[in-house]
Amino acid sequence: MNPVVGIDVAKGESQAQIFLDRNKLYGKGFRFSHTITDLEWLHGRLKEVEKDSGCRPAIILEATGHYHLPIVEWAEEKNYDLYILNPLLAQRAKKTHLRKVKTDKLDAVHLGELYYKEEFEPYQKQETHWLHLRL
Repeated sequence: MNPVVGIDVAKGESQAQIFLDRNKLYGKGFRFSHTITDLEWLHGRLKEVEKDSGCRPAIILEATGHYHLPIVEWAEEKNYDLYILNPLLAQRAKKTHLRKVKTDKLDAVHLGELYYKEEFEPYQKQETHWLHLRL
């Protein structure tokens, strides 16, 4: 199995859908806020997935300005494989579907499906001195 969680990030909260493998959803999609409490709850859900599948799930999400940064920081701390997509790439992939339906739940599903269709490079944590150069 190759589990992944697709996360559609928004301001303050996100919508997620977990996949055990290609075309195999793990339960229903869910919302969580970007608080320590909810991120620890998410960690518990991902531990359940790891137990059920035998593999640690990856996380895939779109870069959304700065809204995705709390999730990225948390995922790095917990040592999850993280894939951060350019929003234009994710948008192009969504356009391949016949119906133009926009919901956060569907966006999370699309991100999970995209993980299985494409080969992405895992996110590499940026060194602190590079981040200071941007300021």
